[in-house]
Amino acid sequence: MLFTILSLLPFWGISGVIESNSKGIKIAYTYPAEETPIQYVVIGDVSYEGNKITKPHIIKRELLFNSGDTISVSEFEKILSSSRENLLNTSLFNFVEFTANLHPNNGSTINIFFVERWYLWPFPTVDIHERNINTWMDSPNFDRVSYGFYLVFENFRGRKERLRFNLRAGYNQRYAFSYTIPYLNTNQTLGMSVSAGYVRAKEINFMSIDNKQVFYKDPLSFVRTDIYAQLNFTYRKNFYHTHFINFRYNNLAFADTVLLLNPLFLNSDNSHLQYFMLKYEYISDYRDLKAYPLKGYFNKLSVTQHGFNIFHNDISPLFSVENSFRRYLALGDKWYFAAGLNTKVSFAENYPYFLERGLGYNENFVRGYEYYVVDAQHFGVLKTNLKYNILPQRVKRLSFIPGEKFGLMHYAIYINAFVDAGYTYDRVFFERNPYSNIWLGGAGLGVDFVTYYDKVFRTEFTINRHGKPGLFFHIVAPI
Repeated sequence: MLFTILSLLPFWGISGVIESNSKGIKIAYTYPAEETPIQYVVIGDVSYEGNKITKPHIIKRELLFNSGDTISVSEFEKILSSSRENLLNTSLFNFVEFTANLHPNNGSTINIFFVERWYLWPFPTVDIHERNINTWMDSPNFDRVSYGFYLVFENFRGRKERLRFNLRAGYNQRYAFSYTIPYLNTNQTLGMSVSAGYVRAKEINFMSIDNKQVFYKDPLSFVRTDIYAQLNFTYRKNFYHTHFINFRYNNLAFADTVLLLNPLFLNSDNSHLQYFMLKYEYISDYRDLKAYPLKGYFNKLSVTQHGFNIFHNDISPLFSVENSFRRYLALGDKWYFAAGLNTKVSFAENYPYFLERGLGYNENFVRGYEYYVVDAQHFGVLKTNLKYNILPQRVKRLSFIPGEKFGLMHYAIYINAFVDAGYTYDRVFFERNPYSNIWLGGAGLGVDFVTYYDKVFRTEFTINRHGKPGLFFHIVAPI
């Protein structure tokens, strides 16, 4: 479309603005009638507007072009659109808009306008100690709530760095900090993060029965104490591929009663353990927008080793490999399809319960089984979604909120139908858990409300394979 219009412009001798098919892209042109048809564009000056905090080199790192580049007309709009997506995926901006001015003799200037996010978040926290909000709503218990203070400084120093402090008292206590530096070298390919913390809890999940977590609580003392330190390195040579290496030291102490209740909890006679964890991750990310993808694909491979028999009270070594693949397709006429496949295999001579995570944790669950956990050494879960954009993205200014960081919001609504399936293989904890070693499935309908600050509010009605219906709420994209 862009190539056809620009090729004909010289014969018309007109000027104006092309509203690109890509969101946030405008292309202005001025051509005299005697010019020959344009075949390529030379990138001239690139200017930024609205980045009051973000440093220019952080922005430049996400652009697929540089001043002086020569780009074919057929690729010009695509490169601008992909650069805009890269900038939005940094989670530094609520809005990014490109305006390209094309001049005679194939020259061009590009202006990029930003609405930055709010970066400093000091606020009190109320933490519900459940796997997800649905399990707490199924059995509300305000005793299982902790209160604290959370401080996060996103885009610290304008360099996309992140500084976090977490102070939490009450039921489960946490005192932790982390500092992330995405770019250490001038080529902006190497990054690192450090974190450390002290955590202790008066309640602990020590086993699962009937696929429900069973907890032991001591109101007078802490039943788990964890001291940890972590160092993470990243290598991002290009835009879409990132390598991670993570080193972590854990020093854990549990109440003796926990081991009496479940001898397989640690698979050790020692209630005080220390061990190292080493993890490698490789991510290939070609999604258009990370918070709510509609096109592209994503793959994450994780290889993890817990324990190296270094300490006299080390854990029994546990090795695991996990992979997550997701594909997103735009079908046309506001219809979209997505599918995701998560798999995991783990190997150990003795499997400790506290490190076993099957289905029901984080993103690894079959919809319709939000109230359950299926602990296992190996699992696979397939999720599929067909959605329709009933309300395309709109921008609204909230007159009662000053400024643009919160006062200017975008939102969209999608309705969707979905089918999930999953299977676990467990040879250790299956006897008391009927959902182990069988196929699980769920299907239903849902509504997604997508808005700024990467927020997705989902409401889903699901019926699982065992005929149990449920209404569930989530705050992340379904796949």
